[in-house]
Amino acid sequence: MSIHDRPWSRRDHHPPVGVTTLIELLSHRAETAPERAALRYLRDGEQDVVTLTTSALWRDACAVAAYLQARLPVGARVLLPHPPGLEFSVAFYGCVLAGMVAVPVPPPDPARPGRALPRLQAVCDDAEVAAVLTVPEVAAQRDGMPKVPIFSHDDVDPALASRWVRPQSDERTPIYLQYTSGSTARPKGVVIDHANVLHNCAELNEAYDLRPDSVMVYWVPTYHDLGLVYGVVLPMFIGFESISMSPMDFLRQPARWLQAIERFGGTHSVAPNFGYDLVVARCTPQQLAGLDLSRWRHALNGGEPIRRISEQRFVALCAPLGLPPDALSHSYGMSEATAEITAEPLGTRGVFVRLRADALAEGRVEDAGPEVEDDRVRWVAGCGVPAAGTELFIVDPDTREPCAPDRIGEIWIGGGSVARGYWRAPEATEQAFGGRLCGEDTPRLRSGDLGFLRDGQLFVTGRCKDVVIIRGHNHYPQDLEWALEGRHPALRPNAAVAFSEDDGTTERLVLVTEVYPDRLEDPMSVVSTIREAVAERGLEVSVVVLCPPRTVPKTSSGKVQRARTRHLFECGELPSIERWVAAAPQDAVSEDLRDRLRESDEAPRIALLRDYLERLVAAKLRVDRDQVQDVALVDMGLDSLAMVEIAERLSFQLGRVVELGALSEPLSSLAATLGGPPPADESLVVGGEPHEPFPLYGIQQAYWVGRAGGVGGGVSCHTYHELDAEGLDPSRLEAAWQALIDRHDALRLVIDAEGQQRVLPQARYSMPVEDLRGLSAAEREARLAALRARMSHQVLPSERWPMFEIRVCRLVDDRVRVYVSIDLLLADGASLARLMDEWGRLYVEPERPLEPLPPCTFRDCALADQAAKGTARYEASRAWWRERRPDFPTAPALPLACNPEQLEAPRFVRRRATLDPRVWQALQDEAHRRRLTISVVLCTAFAEVLEAWSGAPFMLNLTTFRRAPIHPRIHEIIGDFTTMAFLDCRRSAWSFVEYARRLQGQLHAQLDHRVVHGVEVLRMWSHEQPVQVPVVFTSMVRGDGTGRWDTTWLGEETFAISQTPHVWIDHQILELNGALVYRWDAVEALFPEGLLDAMFAAFGRRVQELATTPSAWDQGRPELLPPADR
Repeated sequence: MSIHDRPWSRRDHHPPVGVTTLIELLSHRAETAPERAALRYLRDGEQDVVTLTTSALWRDACAVAAYLQARLPVGARVLLPHPPGLEFSVAFYGCVLAGMVAVPVPPPDPARPGRALPRLQAVCDDAEVAAVLTVPEVAAQRDGMPKVPIFSHDDVDPALASRWVRPQSDERTPIYLQYTSGSTARPKGVVIDHANVLHNCAELNEAYDLRPDSVMVYWVPTYHDLGLVYGVVLPMFIGFESISMSPMDFLRQPARWLQAIERFGGTHSVAPNFGYDLVVARCTPQQLAGLDLSRWRHALNGGEPIRRISEQRFVALCAPLGLPPDALSHSYGMSEATAEITAEPLGTRGVFVRLRADALAEGRVEDAGPEVEDDRVRWVAGCGVPAAGTELFIVDPDTREPCAPDRIGEIWIGGGSVARGYWRAPEATEQAFGGRLCGEDTPRLRSGDLGFLRDGQLFVTGRCKDVVIIRGHNHYPQDLEWALEGRHPALRPNAAVAFSEDDGTTERLVLVTEVYPDRLEDPMSVVSTIREAVAERGLEVSVVVLCPPRTVPKTSSGKVQRARTRHLFECGELPSIERWVAAAPQDAVSEDLRDRLRESDEAPRIALLRDYLERLVAAKLRVDRDQVQDVALVDMGLDSLAMVEIAERLSFQLGRVVELGALSEPLSSLAATLGGPPPADESLVVGGEPHEPFPLYGIQQAYWVGRAGGVGGGVSCHTYHELDAEGLDPSRLEAAWQALIDRHDALRLVIDAEGQQRVLPQARYSMPVEDLRGLSAAEREARLAALRARMSHQVLPSERWPMFEIRVCRLVDDRVRVYVSIDLLLADGASLARLMDEWGRLYVEPERPLEPLPPCTFRDCALADQAAKGTARYEASRAWWRERRPDFPTAPALPLACNPEQLEAPRFVRRRATLDPRVWQALQDEAHRRRLTISVVLCTAFAEVLEAWSGAPFMLNLTTFRRAPIHPRIHEIIGDFTTMAFLDCRRSAWSFVEYARRLQGQLHAQLDHRVVHGVEVLRMWSHEQPVQVPVVFTSMVRGDGTGRWDTTWLGEETFAISQTPHVWIDHQILELNGALVYRWDAVEALFPEGLLDAMFAAFGRRVQELATTPSAWDQGRPELLPPADR
């Protein structure tokens, strides 16, 4: 039935009877009101406005249509990955006028261009897309786009409009595919035709009394059904004006939405529930001062579950600004029915009913009287009534019989807005669109949603598949998810998912939520908060998963995808920071543990400490605490650096030094060992103004002296990286880096001629941006090479700020190269990894500030280190080190091409290789079985290589870190906390595993005496004769999943190098994307040609052998030299 045959009560502004397609609709509006402003876009969310009149929209769409008709057949599917802007509307109508099928999708994120590719490719494959049409900046991101022809709006000549040929189309011709936000592997495209969308527009007008003088203001993306229908098609249907802004501009400053409504006289708008929450949470009184919202007739809350508290807060905020009391209303819709199914008429305030939660759990609808306490009540939003021509049924999905009025059932829909099905997916179409009531043959759309009807109005209670069933009772997941909001500062809003899991014996409640990592000081306090919130609803949570930001799957409108989240959880593919599994009822560790330990008697103190140990270690390993109770740390896969951090946290809590050797005990007995009476509290007292000079910390002294020249000197300890990216915003990158400068004292350090460092109160950095797009390829490469030559080994003056340099070069198209040069006087490897992570978060989410740092500084650490000198512990450690002075040449006797003293300006060259994730995991498993840390295993293999080419004992320099335990969050402070350990590599007839255990024992013993810095040890050892340790082993593998170097947000690393004074070879290992990366930065000119290549290859072969041949661990010295060198 045509829309013109329906008995609409509001049809005065409908298009004429002859209009049955969008082609005829757009033509009619362009002919009757050519100069009327149809669409506007706020490019900055505020003042920068671009406008399309109806005639301009018709002209531009005809030009696009002609362009497509010359290249593609009628009916071809065209992918439209557009950022916010008017170009989408031109592209959409261009496809319609060409007789082709538009496929709206989100554009790739310019900060992470490859992230959307799997989804885009899956949609392309399913829709059999013939081409992509998009804006130039997206078209340039070819690496993040599917492999089909890509057309840009810049390619379309407006003069082509005269060549447009009207296609053969009728009201049942498909015009677009609306892809639902489901699995990447099997997306489903809803087929929408002319009749569907025109019928839906008529329904919207029936509810909202739209007129030519209405003004729609919205920020919902146009690739989503709400944005497409409300913002692009509905204005043409009635002939009113539509104003849009980018969702990102709204998210950054939600007040822009209300300001635009006032500025343009907005009468209608649409947003999901979280949009109203954001307005309340982020709008300041200054932003809202003087706003007049009295012309805002209709504010639709739809697209996701509707919350009563959200509306109450929004109305309380906006009523004083003139918002009419009945402006807010509700609707219910889905892509399979074009957009909207039911709506509350204009002037009808959104309805909520107060129901008994226990009755809902049993599938019954029962009002909650005043005697029912609020925590046993659930408020359910009414979603309006269906318009003319739409049928609603509440059905028992098992019997297919209509439900009684007081029973909850599945919502089934029929009518002109219901689509014909999914694109070329007959089985899925029959399952969703083939619902037939018992005894009837008429197919209807099965929504998958649960609800009930009351007085003709629909109330939606949840999703069929999402209902959590625990002990035979139904629980609605959104009730549990909403219960978390605002309960803990680490919990991200609108990012929780609740579902049940059948473990074979019972249904367990699983709760997954995103958290802010920088606010996650104590993961177990977050878990405790979640458990308490769920317990208030009469349930016990069995599993809690804390995830990084942006990992919980969501639809394009921001709704969480529970089925997809459950699937990722069950497959073990859900990224997580912490995972807690219930064993027995437990309380979270109290934040005042240090005081409680001091105040407790011995038995309670030991129990308290054991509880803390189990939780701390289980949280680090992301396992249930039952799995760690009778196990030693070394048997848990934790590396030495992670164990050092645990020892330092224990030292802080206990108020005394905890040696690493103590952690070899099982946790069940370790608590008793450490549970003696704590000493009196000795709080750190740091004097002086924060910007006064203070001494260099540990190895900083050696790095600073190494700049002056001498044997192996004349270089800075320095790291350098080049990264290539597409779509990177240099100004945004600079702002994010400036935020780090303001945040971290270490980035504002300078060192004077006397070797005293100080922190500048403030500093501003301007990031140079060089445009090379106008150069020839040869000129461009010459300039890039010149920058590398200057920056890769630069020695920045330490007395002048800054001791870093970051610059950007614009290359061809939208590509850029980022140069990052940082002096390691400012930050050690762990600090650099944290800096890169924070820089990325500030770039990707500039509107969200990082959690404040703990109340201590790098200067405090340096002064605490100075204060430790002269203590009994320090003097005992000095004596321990003095007794271990080597009596042999410590530098490996490797073949050299020249005397190191002859090298005036050492140049380092990098060799890099990757160990496959499966081989890497196998190697870790073998190490774990032998109670060895993986870093020591790799270090031992490296020692074997050095031994094969040197043929004599030597000492290996291991990079470690020492942070004084002055605060439990000391690891968040940026600085150079590097120190060194020195392994005596004199091998007897030991097997590999025996050799590794002896080296591991040396390392742990030295780490217990790390109060004396490695630089001081070398200085002490060198009193009689110089001691050199020019070969270094540096591990960034911790075994707890933290501290990983990740610059993928910034781009692809194309070149990198590091350099260190007095070093010949620096062997570095780190984890990246589940694989082991090992690399050597070495002074190339120091060694004979081919020597380093042969040694590097030998190390790779040895590691492969250890991972794949278990017997190799029990054998003696391997044969590593090439045959010609034996």
